Amino acid sequence: MEINKQFKLLIIIIISTIVCFIIIFNISSIYINKENNRILLNAAKTMAENIELIESKKLILPPHLIGIVEYDEFNFENNRMLFKNLTFEIEELSSYKKIFIFDHPILKQRKLLFVFEELNQYYEIFSMIISCIVIMIMVIFLLFIIHLYLQRKYRIRMISSLIELGEIDLLKEKLENDNELKILIGIFKNYEIEFDKIVKTCKRNESKIEAENTILKNKNIFKTGIIENVSHELMSPLTKIKGYLDFIYNEKMGKLNVSQKSGLLVAKKNVNILLKQVEQILNYIKDESLILTKSLFSLNKLIKDVINVYIEDAKDKEIDLEIDIDNIKSPIKGNRNALYDVYNNILNNALKFTQKGGSIKIIGYEKLVNKTDCSIVKIIDSGIGISSNKLEMIFEKFYQIEHDENRKYQGMGLGLTIAKNIVDEHNGFIDVSSIVGRGSTITVGIPILEKEGYNEKQ
Repeated sequence: MEINKQFKLLIIIIISTIVCFIIIFNISSIYINKENNRILLNAAKTMAENIELIESKKLILPPHLIGIVEYDEFNFENNRMLFKNLTFEIEELSSYKKIFIFDHPILKQRKLLFVFEELNQYYEIFSMIISCIVIMIMVIFLLFIIHLYLQRKYRIRMISSLIELGEIDLLKEKLENDNELKILIGIFKNYEIEFDKIVKTCKRNESKIEAENTILKNKNIFKTGIIENVSHELMSPLTKIKGYLDFIYNEKMGKLNVSQKSGLLVAKKNVNILLKQVEQILNYIKDESLILTKSLFSLNKLIKDVINVYIEDAKDKEIDLEIDIDNIKSPIKGNRNALYDVYNNILNNALKFTQKGGSIKIIGYEKLVNKTDCSIVKIIDSGIGISSNKLEMIFEKFYQIEHDENRKYQGMGLGLTIAKNIVDEHNGFIDVSSIVGRGSTITVGIPILEKEGYNEKQ
């Protein structure tokens, strides 16, 4: 029998054997689980009927019981622990699989909850036996592969030696009588043809990619230049408009009635929005080639400075600001102005996307992350949230959660892009988690470095 036929037959036998064992394994595990459930259910039922004996510690409890809880049918918080072993935690109740609930035989509207360990000793033994058998099969399979490899290696060596010795006639005779060698030569030829095709395709694709990359680079340079020029051109007249609006609003050019002041206030607000957006564009252009000078300063004080800016805005929207950053005590080494922009952008977004009457929590602490001490700041809001399919894109430049023309929330979509660039430059990290309709959490971690040269007032 040819080696290829032997190989195919061995594969069929091994696969059939593995499939049979998997089927037996699954059927047995289902039966064992059902039997275990029946045993535990009967034990729980017996204990529920004799709960008074358990409370008086006159009943011997089964060894696999890890907890008994008596609770109110309509309020689980109103519970009482009748028994627990060292491993049972009621806060992690959802992680236990073997749970049985019965009515209290005496007290109305009270329930009894019994928690057991998995009775899986037979399952483990059976699993170990099956694993040993599967390993044996794999060893046999591996030995057969090695055998095939050595046979084919011997044939290749034989061909090489016959060619070196010039025994062409003997080589032809071997090739004509050895079907395995013919198969090997055919395989090598097919691989050679396919490899040539792949190489040619890769070269063509490489040339196309290089050309497209050059075009994209030129477009990006051109676009960045236009954006920078337009932004600078907008900044100057907008600043002047803002100055005149402030001048008129403060009645330096004559008295205003209520409706006139109200109209000017709307104009001022929109000019401020435009100025912030232009400033974000200029910051983004600057941050594309970010090189920051760094010094030691207090991150705790910086966060407080950022929060102070938004206290009035939070009050206007009736948003509850909860601040807990006292655990940030160590100084960090970084660019204070750049990191101010990071936390300012994040807190600004939190206020923007949190509805009236919501809440924002700013929590700070120090933690070891990947063997590096870091200052961690979490900003948690109860806002509109972000869907999971959009989370990966929120750090992309000019990305907006809302894309329709009538979107409710203003902005250029650059705040988080700039924030990520700055955090990356500080060798830190920024993560986002969110649930639509329930809010978002943005976590920023900045490494804590040496404290030499640090001044508490910084």
